[in-house]
Amino acid sequence: MCKRNYVGLTFDHMVIFKQDQSVFAKAREMGTEKTFLFLVSTATGIIYAFDALRNRWETLHGEDEYTVREAVDQSMHSGITVYKLQGNFRQVMAIGYNVMA
Repeated sequence: MCKRNYVGLTFDHMVIFKQDQSVFAKAREMGTEKTFLFLVSTATGIIYAFDALRNRWETLHGEDEYTVREAVDQSMHSGITVYKLQGNFRQVMAIGYNVMA
């Protein structure tokens, strides 16, 4: 994954999957309006970012992981729209990426 700058993201909405307590988050980069998709697995603590060029999820590490985790936590309590679904993220991914587009 090429180096990205995750500072300055504005989160639009989040989806909490109740079954596995994972969080899907959609954000936009201020200035460019690029869209970023993240999956936070609360069970494992791992954060994934979707790489649209490679059409796959990649694990974040180090400073990127910390920056996104803090932004997700702050945004979740800031009044943005948070949806809660009964299923788990893997069920949605089995249906296909277009479900979330």
